[in-house]
Amino acid sequence: MEAFIGSAGLKASDLDFVYAKATQDRLAALLSGGVDAAILYPPSTFRAGAAGFTYLGDIEPYLKDFPFTVWAANTDWAAKNREALLSYTRAYSRAVHWLYDFKNKDQAVDILVKYSKQDRKDSADTYDYFVGKLRAFSANGRISSESYKRMTDALVLWGDLTVPVPAASKFFDLSFVDAAWK
Repeated sequence: MEAFIGSAGLKASDLDFVYAKATQDRLAALLSGGVDAAILYPPSTFRAGAAGFTYLGDIEPYLKDFPFTVWAANTDWAAKNREALLSYTRAYSRAVHWLYDFKNKDQAVDILVKYSKQDRKDSADTYDYFVGKLRAFSANGRISSESYKRMTDALVLWGDLTVPVPAASKFFDLSFVDAAWK
């Protein structure tokens, strides 16, 4: 967010932030006039545009190579339930590969419409954004060293980590991904 507003010459202290837990809550605040701007994720971005709101910018330039999903499990549970975790990893991998095959777009959009109960056009635009433009889901279950650096740089900036930053292996156990991909 700081990089995004910084691109307009602003600092976080120039704005008043109001917390709203979910995109739909932020959209409702925007539509009702409770806020002047909101961070929205598709398909809410498209609904706001259709309602006449100005699109202020895209997060994509500021989130290049940033993971949208990270799997987390209690390490004791993971050790005792290795096969279940491997099954999950394999299923997730198959799902991401299926999603990235554009011949599946119509079916993927059908699923999104059914479960999100959103407009078909907005759902198709959401697919195009997350799958086509951002490629938001790791196709191999890993994050790159550039992505790790971006995440940890932000955590250092916020005071949640201190320098020197631990190696990625401190936080990520890739043995499940390695085993699932065999």
